[in-house]
Amino acid sequence: MNTETTVVFLHGMGKHDATFHEAAWAFLQEKHQSLSGQPLAATAIPFVYDDIFESLRQTGSLADLQPFIYDAGVLGVLQDLQASDLFLYTHVLDVLIWRFHTQARARVITQLAAALSPLLVDLTEGPDRQLVVIAHSLGTAVATDVIHLLAEQGVTDYKKLPALHMLANVAKVLERPERPAYNSPPEPSLCRPWTREPADKGALQRYHSYRNELDPIPLVDAFRPPWSGRWFQSTTFKAWGAGVQPHDILTYIKAPEVYMPLLWSITLDEATYTPEREQQEMALGAAPNPATVARQAVLRDLAQHYADKPGFQDFLKLIQSMTGQKLW
Repeated sequence: MNTETTVVFLHGMGKHDATFHEAAWAFLQEKHQSLSGQPLAATAIPFVYDDIFESLRQTGSLADLQPFIYDAGVLGVLQDLQASDLFLYTHVLDVLIWRFHTQARARVITQLAAALSPLLVDLTEGPDRQLVVIAHSLGTAVATDVIHLLAEQGVTDYKKLPALHMLANVAKVLERPERPAYNSPPEPSLCRPWTREPADKGALQRYHSYRNELDPIPLVDAFRPPWSGRWFQSTTFKAWGAGVQPHDILTYIKAPEVYMPLLWSITLDEATYTPEREQQEMALGAAPNPATVARQAVLRDLAQHYADKPGFQDFLKLIQSMTGQKLW
């Protein structure tokens, strides 16, 4: 039986267009061909929401955020943006818009929910349909709210989303009081593994969360839900990535601890994607680059300093620090 697989990508912070996923997708295609001897029979679809943020990046529009923010520290960050360079302007502003701008966030959620809904409905047409969602960085918070909305509307009642892969998961630190990432009732997120109980409205068959220990970003208020069982897999690994950018989507995708379970989700090829094969791939990891020792030390210090900090303001401080030290 041939499986028709669709792979949806959601981008993170910064400016993105419909090509943002291409390098990651090319790597996955090449890796599967190398490991299995077969082409990767799947279709990749990028979900772009940066266009919604773009109008709020225009000169003078930062004031639009101020009425939504009551935290003095966060307002201070907003003031800093007025004199910032483009990188800080896009990355920090994206996070601020998502967290505080009610209308912009609602547009993102409804636009992406409308795009994902028919792909979920297609799953009910037969057992040969497969859907995998890959979200990176800010995209993990976006995916959490989009999938929750669809589950709340009953879209996942008949067929759960087969696999969600969250790279550099920041769903916890970017949660809002009215929509916790995984806390207990009265309003728990439905973007969670389905317990296989008929009454459970959890939307996912499998939830995979990945955290690079050398990436400071997902260490602030790290994602550690109280879920158990084989339907939730939390994976920690160490990788610097090309150019010593441990947060980059390619750094995550190129880690064997990520691409092996990810490719299994896409292909359901149990002959190729075995635990033994994953261990072999991990053993082939690239050797450290001596030329990047100083840069690695700075990133390691940031990771240690911000690990398990409790909240959103620390998250903003980390992004500002990484930008100021030109670590992106």
